[in-house]
Amino acid sequence: MELLAKLTPKHPLSALPGIGRHTPRALAMYGVQTIGQFACFTYEEVESLLGISGKNLLKAAKIV
Repeated sequence: MELLAKLTPKHPLSALPGIGRHTPRALAMYGVQTIGQFACFTYEEVESLLGISGKNLLKAAKIV
C-alpha cells in the first residue's frame, strides 16, 4: 500500500505492483499506457481481457 501512495494516475502501467511483462503489451492494443487510463475500465471489462487476476490489478489502479 505504501508503494501505491507514491504512484499517480500518470505513471506508466508497468509501475503498478503485480503488472507483469505481458499485461502492458496486451493493454497497449487498447491504447492503455498509464495507470489512470487502466483505472477507467470496469471490472467486467478487465475480467474479460485479463481474467480474474485483472480485477485485483484494477482495484489497485483505482486506489492510485
